[in-house]
Amino acid sequence: MSIALGLFAAFAAMFVKGLSGFGNTLVFTPLMNFQYDSKLISPVDLLIGMPANAYMAWRERKSISLKIALPLVVLIYIGLIPGTIFLNIGDVRLLKVILGVAIMILGVEMILREKQMQNGPKKKSNPLVLGIIGLGSGVLCGLFGVGAFLTAYLNRTTNNSSQFRANFCIVFLLENIARFCLYLYSGILTWESAKFAVMLLPACILGLAVGILAAKKIPEKHAKKVVSILLVLTGLSLTLQNIGVLFPNTADMVGVSFVFTK
Repeated sequence: MSIALGLFAAFAAMFVKGLSGFGNTLVFTPLMNFQYDSKLISPVDLLIGMPANAYMAWRERKSISLKIALPLVVLIYIGLIPGTIFLNIGDVRLLKVILGVAIMILGVEMILREKQMQNGPKKKSNPLVLGIIGLGSGVLCGLFGVGAFLTAYLNRTTNNSSQFRANFCIVFLLENIARFCLYLYSGILTWESAKFAVMLLPACILGLAVGILAAKKIPEKHAKKVVSILLVLTGLSLTLQNIGVLFPNTADMVGVSFVFTK
């Protein structure tokens, strides 16, 4: 098991977490996916992400709103069950394509939402749309630990960056606790993943600290734009890579070379 890739992925993921308050899993999972299966990546990400979410939630605790957080937690809990089941039985390549598409959708949505907020006041969101986004977040959390649509939900229900970070981290912390129990019960969480997570903790702590320091220097809107673009490119790369394995004829037609496939 290559610890070098894990250390780099953990540092990069927690740097993004410290910088923007979210996005650590969306960095960690695609990087690790180039070498490892989702059944190992998801529990490792859970174990290193839970302490980070607890710390960030504590830092922003004054901005936590139960009115915003609790409905989303309920929706995520509902979606966690089918997501965790599919993680156990689903095809790994198909799961990676789903993840890639979800990451691209999130990146594009963040860019469009930011432009909309610059052009006028935030519009009230449709409750049905919010419900679909919340359930989708739960399914993706169960699969990969990625609340890919969680940012879309909170962008629609929070009023400022502090409120966004606070509610994002408390929701994800509660999701982490539930997923920990599900992974433990279903056998996804193993001693191998636990030992690997412990080895990554120094890189996580360093990355989070550097990210928090960088957040004080970089304007928030610039940080969000950089993260959004990186998410789109990462999702596109992961999707093309694994579509080439699932559908070889498609890869031949577009002339794509998949360097990182197993």
